[in-house]
This record gives sequence, C-alpha cells and structure tokens, in this order.
Amino acid sequence: SITYYGYVKDNAGNTKSCSSTVKRDATPPTCSVNASGTVGDNSWYTSDVSISITPDDNLSDVHSYDLTESSTASYSKNTSKTLSSDIASKTYYGYVKDNAGNVNSCTKTVKRDATDPTCTVTPSGTVGSNSWYTSNVTFTLAKSDATSDIAKYGIIASTTTTYNSQTSQTLSSDKDSITYYGYVKD
Repeated sequence: SITYYGYVKDNAGNTKSCSSTVKRDATPPTCSVNASGTVGDNSWYTSDVSISITPDDNLSDVHSYDLTESSTASYSKNTSKTLSSDIASKTYYGYVKDNAGNVNSCTKTVKRDATDPTCTVTPSGTVGSNSWYTSNVTFTLAKSDATSDIAKYGIIASTTTTYNSQTSQTLSSDKDSITYYGYVKD
C-alpha cells in the first residue's frame, strides 16, 4: 500500500493535512502446470503422471486457483491430478486469481503410453511331414501399438535387439532349427 498526503495552509496561517491510502496491483498472477513421472522417448510418459499446479503472485497474493481438465475457469483449489491411463494427448488447465481480482491461466499437454507394443513372427512356406518345411520359409513380422505408434522395428535370426526396419526374412538354406526374433519399439 502507499499513502498520499495532502497539506493545505490558508492565508491566515491555518493548516490542515489529509491522506489517502491505496493498494494497487494491475499485474496478473502467474501459474505453471507441472508433470512428473518416468519419461520415455519423444516426451512420452511411460508411468503414471503426477500433474500439479504452482500458482504465484508477487503483490496481492494468490486468492484462489484450480487444476482441471476443463477449458472453463474455476477456482476450487485443486492442486494435483494423476494420469494413469494411456492417451495420445491430454491437456490440463491451471487457473489462478489474485486478491486484487487479476486472473491468469496456464496449460500442460502430456502423452502417456505405459503399454508395450506387440509383435508376432509368423513362418510361411510349404510344410512337409513332421512340421518340416520343404520350401523357402518366409518369416513375417506383425507389429502394433495402440497409443503412441511404432517408432522402430526389425526381424532377425539373433537375440541381439536389432531395428533394421524389415518386416520379413527368408530362410533359403537347410537348417535343423532356427528362430527369428521380432523387435519393436513404440
């Protein structure tokens, strides 16, 4: 607050003082919406995500705030939420009001995928007796991911993770046993 003083003196020498005290805050408060959890590739969370709001005001102080999933302002003093299901994009809204009546908002968009992608390797060719193939065998990789999509994939006859961007391999020589492995990353 600031006080302004007025002083008057008339021609006869009489004096009088007066004052007025005011408070001024024309600056909106600030807020930030924060997310924490295990972050994987490309800013995707791979665990539950804790969402919180940090409201602040440097002068008249914070009066009320809210963290919500709605784009309509409310000030019910919710401070945190948890995102525990997979979703490609979810926006959280923060609202803050100071004691002077100034308002502001903030947002945070998060992506969560804690579910592993899936893959299968399927052989095809001419099957003879006792499950032996009598022709070239083509191994085909099928891959999918419900939320964040497949980023890398590969198929190879090795237990070393390899993302060679191939979806099939062909066995054209005789082998008594061989295993092809599919690798996918979302």
